[in-house]
Amino acid sequence: TLTKRSAWSEAVGLWDEMRWIGIQPEEPDFILAMGAFGKGGHWQESISLLDELRSGDLSQGRPASKRLVADKRAFTAAISACRDAGAWQQAVQILEDMEQVSATPDVVAYNAAISACEKGRQWEPAERIASEMKRWYVAPDKVTYSSLISACGW
Repeated sequence: TLTKRSAWSEAVGLWDEMRWIGIQPEEPDFILAMGAFGKGGHWQESISLLDELRSGDLSQGRPASKRLVADKRAFTAAISACRDAGAWQQAVQILEDMEQVSATPDVVAYNAAISACEKGRQWEPAERIASEMKRWYVAPDKVTYSSLISACGW
């Protein structure tokens, strides 16, 4: 796919072209673009796209069934983009924002944030996130434990 590391700039170019010619992006398009920006190290752009989705401005003129919302997939894409770019603090902040706007995180979102902490060599925030998982009754999986062990190993 165009979100592979070697093609992230092409994916971003296509995103810009799509918007420039007036094609209205859908939520999956935003998620793919966030991934491409993350692969290229441009986590700030991923967060901007998430903010754009969250603002609701894109839903004007759309029927209620077609309104765009930032759901857990969009938040997780932004968290993953931050993780890929090494921006662990931003990944944790997005997870916290997600919990506050009723986009209930799942194990994938939590794992992405824990992995971001692991990459940033930050075991304490990773352990706090794991505690939050338990508080919200989200069962940790193998990825959770592996990332936690790796984060503690620094």
